[in-house]
Amino acid sequence: MTIISNRKRSLPVFLGLLFLAIFLTGCSGGLLGNANWPGLSVDDQNVYISLGQYVHAVDVETGNEVCRFPKEPERGVNFFAPPTPIEENIVIVGDFNGTVYGFDSSDGCQEVWQIEISDDYIVGRPVVFDETVLVPSADGTLYALEFDSNSAHLLWKFESDGALWSSPLVSGDVIYQSSMDHHVYAINQQ
Repeated sequence: MTIISNRKRSLPVFLGLLFLAIFLTGCSGGLLGNANWPGLSVDDQNVYISLGQYVHAVDVETGNEVCRFPKEPERGVNFFAPPTPIEENIVIVGDFNGTVYGFDSSDGCQEVWQIEISDDYIVGRPVVFDETVLVPSADGTLYALEFDSNSAHLLWKFESDGALWSSPLVSGDVIYQSSMDHHVYAINQQ
């Protein structure tokens, strides 16, 4: 009888500890910490690493961090997509919440613009051609943005039937985009 009653008393304690462990794990972001993969890219001066709440700019020659974007972590902002460095030290990157940012790596990684394009995450690397940024989103849409050094706005969008996790490829006037719907789309831009 004693063994049975001890088991009956220990079951609520065990369940309570199990609930507490699950609750605390959910609050901390998981037992393993950041569970995403880093996005990597490079230009003549820096290596850019998007991982978790930051995009790190690391000097190619010294290996020292030059700056990070954003300056302070923002709740809910996570970076998976590889950043895209372009002319005039501007770097373009998408986040897990569907926002695309442009920041200046020569000015302490200061934000120069941002635009929310999707309710879903951006995993594929944005691709720049001419004055257009192509941004694939997990919502199944390829977004085309026009940008300058101060702002960006939506030009057009192409919708597929599956998530877009890979970067588009541009050849001449044709944009090729693979989709999780098991199709490759050829989008003519003329």
